[in-house]
Amino acid sequence: MAPQFLKALTVATALGATLATALPVQPKPTVWHTTTQVVVKTITKTATVHGTPGPDYTVPPAYTTPAAPTVPTEAPQQPSYTPVPSPSPSPNSSYSAPAEPSSSSTPAPPPPPPTSTSAPAPAPTTSTTPPPPPPATTTPPPPPPPPATKPPVVSIPPIGGGDGTYSGPCAAGSPCTGEITFYDGGLGACGTNIDTNGEDAIALPIDLMGPLSNTNPYCGKQVQISYKGKTATATVKDKCAGCTGNNIDMTRFLFYKFGVEAEGRIHGVEWHFI
Repeated sequence: MAPQFLKALTVATALGATLATALPVQPKPTVWHTTTQVVVKTITKTATVHGTPGPDYTVPPAYTTPAAPTVPTEAPQQPSYTPVPSPSPSPNSSYSAPAEPSSSSTPAPPPPPPTSTSAPAPAPTTSTTPPPPPPATTTPPPPPPPPATKPPVVSIPPIGGGDGTYSGPCAAGSPCTGEITFYDGGLGACGTNIDTNGEDAIALPIDLMGPLSNTNPYCGKQVQISYKGKTATATVKDKCAGCTGNNIDMTRFLFYKFGVEAEGRIHGVEWHFI
């Protein structure tokens, strides 16, 4: 068995050597790899502007309108590139790499940004509400004036009668007592001028004469005045608004018959109509 096995092994080895010698050596194929590098370079350019800066200005917030919907733009499809298959290697043949495609694929430019028109912000509308009118105040009507006090009705006899029939206040039987003062005269309430330095004239208190002036029944009435034994007769030509009670005002000419100017006012003087 051993010699036969060795014989078979020798035959197989010789056959393999013959086959190895008969087959030619195949050349290795050349494979080319093309690599493309895209370099994007951004250049920043700065410009300097010389000028005078203006005042600060605060820009009010702008009213932004809703942006219009952007319609997507479909970029054109790039041509697909299919590599050329390498030819089967043949003996004693040279392999030429396929030429690089001449057409370069340029991506489509991006769509322009949507333009939004910023309208100025509308001015706020201020509505001014007028204030309500003040409540109407009702002013009560003024109270009616008190009835005018009517002067006492005096029955006066004719001037110069001297018959003793006068029965009013300050009559001969009941003389009035008061103060006497003097003034500078002028136009009297009875309508005549009064000479303070040359006549005996008096002004009765307004409470006695009443509201009447020229037509007053006391105008022109004669009055007798007595003080410490001195007596004088005077004529009513005026009314005294500042005299109260039974006080009377008179001319300087008449006053000097009872006292001096320095006294100014004399008390306790009696007087009555005649």
